[in-house]
Amino acid sequence: MARQRRKPWYAVALALGCTSCDPLIDVAGAFFPAWILCILVAIAATALLRVAFARAGIERNLGPLIVIYPSLATGIAFGCWVVFFRR
Repeated sequence: MARQRRKPWYAVALALGCTSCDPLIDVAGAFFPAWILCILVAIAATALLRVAFARAGIERNLGPLIVIYPSLATGIAFGCWVVFFRR
């Protein structure tokens, strides 16, 4: 079965789905984009999960760690964004 070619409007629909207003957070009078906070929370949570996985003995059963931990951090950052900043 031949692959169907995607129409150009798929790209436009995906681009429009990714647009949004970026909320700003007031930290000591300076405004920072909310995604910076999401990334910092994700890095801290991933570091804590890495320690928990190592202590529980789960880490050795995971796949390639160079893929697992960045993916985990990305998922946590996206989750943080959706829970706290998506209205």
